[in-house]
Amino acid sequence: MKCGLCGYEFSEQDADCNPACPFAGGCAVVCCPRCGYGAPDESRSMLLRLARKARDMVGGRSRRREADPMSDRKKALPLSSLRTGQEGHVAYVGTEDSRRLEQLSSLGIVPGVALRILQKRLAAVVRVGETEVALDFDIARQIYVWPVAPSG
Repeated sequence: MKCGLCGYEFSEQDADCNPACPFAGGCAVVCCPRCGYGAPDESRSMLLRLARKARDMVGGRSRRREADPMSDRKKALPLSSLRTGQEGHVAYVGTEDSRRLEQLSSLGIVPGVALRILQKRLAAVVRVGETEVALDFDIARQIYVWPVAPSG
């Protein structure tokens, strides 16, 4: 398995389940032993498989990205390179620092989430959902995104 947040490869036996979780080990979530990021295991989650199948039937995800996710990963840009007002979807976080990965995850900055750059003076201010977060430029350079083309 490969962590969607930090990219660490591990076996299912190495997955670190949170002992405080009421479902501890009995659910379809696999937690990365390096950063603690929890992601559903598609092979064990019927609901996730059905949701992905429904999304694919209505064209929610491009076939090309499913066929070769690494080619898209190489096309990702650092968040710091986006212009003010531009939006992007997080591709991955380019750090091995588990504390930083955990902090970004707690702010909602995880692969797939949409971000919009609100400001680039003094710090990078981004909107994640309904939350505005100020990020140091060193951190913004470690967050890789797929830019969204402006509409209109």
